[in-house]
Amino acid sequence: MYLVDTNVLLEYPSVLRTYQGEIKVTLSVVKELDELKRSLNAETAYNARRAIHKLKRDETVNYCPEVIKKIVDDDLLAIAQKEGDILITNDLNIHIKGKALGVECIFYDKVETNYTGVRYLEVECDENIYNEELDTILQGREPLEGMKENEFLIITDKNSGDFMSTMKVKNGKLELIKETQIKNRFINAIFPRNQEQSCLFDLLWDKDISIILATGEFGTGKSFILTNFAFHQLDKGYINKIVYVPNNSIVDNSRELGILPGDTVDKELIYMGPLLDLIGPEYSRTYINQGKVEVVPLSVMRGRSFENSIVIVNEAQNLTTEHVKLLVARCGEGTRIFFDGDIKQTDNLIFKNKNGLKLLLHLADSEEFAPIFGTVRLNSIERSKTAQASAYLDNLLI
Repeated sequence: MYLVDTNVLLEYPSVLRTYQGEIKVTLSVVKELDELKRSLNAETAYNARRAIHKLKRDETVNYCPEVIKKIVDDDLLAIAQKEGDILITNDLNIHIKGKALGVECIFYDKVETNYTGVRYLEVECDENIYNEELDTILQGREPLEGMKENEFLIITDKNSGDFMSTMKVKNGKLELIKETQIKNRFINAIFPRNQEQSCLFDLLWDKDISIILATGEFGTGKSFILTNFAFHQLDKGYINKIVYVPNNSIVDNSRELGILPGDTVDKELIYMGPLLDLIGPEYSRTYINQGKVEVVPLSVMRGRSFENSIVIVNEAQNLTTEHVKLLVARCGEGTRIFFDGDIKQTDNLIFKNKNGLKLLLHLADSEEFAPIFGTVRLNSIERSKTAQASAYLDNLLI
């Protein structure tokens, strides 16, 4: 049997379905949920009530009325140790205690966090650059087992390492992606520098895809590509405006800027980040004054609705699940929303524990919403050789 901790029931009530018929809930956990439903934190109170309703409706749940310890965590460990149960908890400290007591503890996170939107296939070609498996794929257009809608397949030669082709699942079939470029008044043209960037370009040019998540380390081109595409669409008149959602958190151990001087535009400019880097302060002022660019911090997002726009969410790793749901819900007719971020770069513990980007990946598993969602993880740092040194330093800390 699986004992389930309160923190899992609060965040992931789907655990009841995952281990249906094998879940055991202790009386101490039920009491804790009852207390939390009156929490001053509205989100916690809601999650507690939701968990209680899920438990009430699920007749397959087993209950353990025995209470051995006064503290819930200790009670769970004691019962699991006595009964030989597996404890499902996302509390790292309980995992450490469980190891000391000989209790098996497992984490629960229903989201497939390692989904990158890209698969890689190496084929061994003969002297005529022919491979039977590749030929079958190209002819039949059948996705590899388990591939999702809008997922990419990058094929390379195993012997030479040379790139051969990139395909994407579209309407259940593999199709070759097209080479594309992005132009706007601020650049002549940008082209993909690697195959993962080619995949991101393809997502951007696919009008059916309204929710895009670009992930990857610093310097891989996430913000640069998304921002340039947004200005292309604005220049061409395909959208009314760009809505820019700045970083929701300051960098750890850095000082806050405080109350900034200047008018409203001056106060907005400091938050524009990649947009400011691309178009400069003067053009930024012009676009803001014309209503073609709007900077909307997350704190004032509730109640807004954006039509025929592109919403760019910068540094999206600093969002909780509730933040992501709020942002997606702001998108009206004709609006697309682009998220860029990397979970490794979160600036606050809450974003590590309850990250909204993980929730966003659920869309890839939805039959209804997978066709409008696409994600790509960019792997190569293209900013500069100097920026690549930061990744080297990061690896020294692992």
